[in-house]
Amino acid sequence: MRLLLTATFALLLTGCAGYQLGGIKPFVMEDIQTVSIQTFANETLTPRIEVLAANSLTKAIQEDGTYRILPNTVADAVIYGKVTEVSRSQARAVRGNSFETREFNLFVTLEIQVMNRVTGEILATRTARGATSFFFSDDLLQEERQALPLAMEQAAQNLTSSIANGF
Repeated sequence: MRLLLTATFALLLTGCAGYQLGGIKPFVMEDIQTVSIQTFANETLTPRIEVLAANSLTKAIQEDGTYRILPNTVADAVIYGKVTEVSRSQARAVRGNSFETREFNLFVTLEIQVMNRVTGEILATRTARGATSFFFSDDLLQEERQALPLAMEQAAQNLTSSIANGF
């Protein structure tokens, strides 16, 4: 009976050999534990979205938990980013008038470069897109400004997944 229990216990212990808890980072990011996020550059005509992009990426990285965020003087890597696109397209027209829009799709594209702070080597370059929709009422610009954080958040989550998980 003891022999059977010992063999069963040994078999159970070896069944989990090689597994570990925690995330599996991409190969180029395996030595990176901490990151610093710089304010994004804005290559669009939409004003004052640089800080929104950086804050969205900071929030997404904090929620993911793979990397800690520190100031750029002590972090292992520095993330530089830019907002390359903010666009909208018609999602739904008013019934009976296809030229009048009722609902828009909003798209945001973000690009980042992850640079090793010590060596200056570019570890990763990633691009991600976020999208959301919003209904048009009286003030199109105000409606778009309210929808922008949702699209930005989705793009930031996609970037975070890319640098934390490799996909």
